[in-house]
Amino acid sequence: MKYIAVGILFVMTSFMSFAQNEITKSLGDFSEVKAFDGISVKLIRSDENKAVIKGKNRNDVVIVNKDGKLKIKMDISESFDGYNTFVSIYHKSPIYIIDANEQAFIENTEPFKVTELILKAQEGGEIDVYVDVERLEIKSVTGGQIDAHGTASTQGVNIRTGGEYHGRDLKTKQSYVRISAGGEAVIFATEYVDAEVKAGGDIDIHGSPKVIDKQTFLGGRIKEY
Repeated sequence: MKYIAVGILFVMTSFMSFAQNEITKSLGDFSEVKAFDGISVKLIRSDENKAVIKGKNRNDVVIVNKDGKLKIKMDISESFDGYNTFVSIYHKSPIYIIDANEQAFIENTEPFKVTELILKAQEGGEIDVYVDVERLEIKSVTGGQIDAHGTASTQGVNIRTGGEYHGRDLKTKQSYVRISAGGEAVIFATEYVDAEVKAGGDIDIHGSPKVIDKQTFLGGRIKEY
């Protein structure tokens, strides 16, 4: 009996310690998520809107919801110090815009099923998501990186100044790709590709599309696989 009591006490103590190591915040409705300061964000479909914050600087995370735009960042005293800080965002309604900034990382746990989805990454921000959409818009600049998996009937890709897009696992029918001032894009399309590179950059085309229109200006490479 003594050992059972000790075991129960240990479990209760561990549970209380775990609960104290996370912060839960209720959220209103939102359709756009922006992350900053190196924070890692996981998007989870749910029947409630809330944020669960864990990690080194959990007490310094600031979440602002204004007009449906959810911003996740560090307090000004801890700016750019969100590494090893993890935020799980539970959401009831669909999300239509995901925006990773300042080396933040955003991922999801199940495919987004919406008509149109916009993914934006800049300043070293990263996005890695699964999608099932009609149209996907990709915008990656200044070292941003986007990885997309799943399906989209059409995608538009705009890469500038060192951005990257890894879409080999994103199956599309039509893809429109623009790269300028350096950057990389890997795409998959089965019917049509319109690809253009200006002032350096690389586009890799998979899927053996029936028609490819391609142009390069002032350097750059477009390769078919």
